[in-house]
Amino acid sequence: MRTEAYGQTLNPFSETEIRDFLESTCGVRLKKTDSVDDDLPKGLRTRHPVIRKLLAWRKLYEAIRFFKNVSNRDRCYPTWWQTRASTGRIVCTDPALQSLPRSFRRRYLVPGEGREFIKADYSAFQLRLLAHLSQDETLVEMFRKGRDPHDETKKRLASKGVTITRSQAKAVNFAICYSGTAWSIQNALGCELSVAHRIVRELSATYPGIAPYLDGVADALNEAPLDERHVKSIYGRRRCFYHEGPLTEREKRQAQNAVVQMLEADVFKITLLELHRTFKVSNLPVKIVLLLHDGIWFTCPEERVTVTRVKKAIQKVMENSVRLSVPLKVS
Repeated sequence: MRTEAYGQTLNPFSETEIRDFLESTCGVRLKKTDSVDDDLPKGLRTRHPVIRKLLAWRKLYEAIRFFKNVSNRDRCYPTWWQTRASTGRIVCTDPALQSLPRSFRRRYLVPGEGREFIKADYSAFQLRLLAHLSQDETLVEMFRKGRDPHDETKKRLASKGVTITRSQAKAVNFAICYSGTAWSIQNALGCELSVAHRIVRELSATYPGIAPYLDGVADALNEAPLDERHVKSIYGRRRCFYHEGPLTEREKRQAQNAVVQMLEADVFKITLLELHRTFKVSNLPVKIVLLLHDGIWFTCPEERVTVTRVKKAIQKVMENSVRLSVPLKVS
């Protein structure tokens, strides 16, 4: 499982080899705590064309693994794990449908004869969860008034002379959820570091409650006794940290990320249980077939009347399965 780039042979899934390649060949400055997963290369692809090829290679490799796994079968039966991810997220393997490239999912995943897919996505899900956790007044008010956070970020930055697209604004907002620094925003947008610093300053002023909340999570964890060193979601889910002494920067980021991701996992699991109950009580001919990022995929008979009933039921459950200080919205 090796490929060649710029005359070098490397394993595209080896963090050590990719880190060396980025530093020696592309001149990328990396900290010891930087994780070379797909998020980092995605941010660098605008400045280094070879990284686009690396990402494409990874996607194609995953697609080939998928086809080998399901060859000579007309249906997929992946294994779903509820406890494999440290934050409680539900993940699937054998085949890993969640990591399959979007173009392949759309082309090769079909609901079956006489059936139809329904895909229900939470809108700005993690930002809404962060608004509830941090109680940042600006963020809470934005969601309560039904405004789009990505359009708002785009407008706010444009008023300060920083022009970005809506998709870039979405990347910036995603970085907010995970204690994004100027370096991470530079990687996400492929912009100059000075521009990334301006974005961080503007967003810190716009949402003044987010950084103190996330810093407080890390500080409380750092000060806790070793046997109580964990972060906990509002539903009681825990992620433990057993490192003695001060937390590393990586552990601090993991803790800050975990409070949002654990709440996301809790909401998803509560919602899935409520969906199952609703379908059973209402005798709706619908099945849950895939969890993907912030959305759930369903299949049901393709009759228009049935599809309409199912969509209404799905939206009602997903938007009301939990009560937060900001509304959940589903498209």
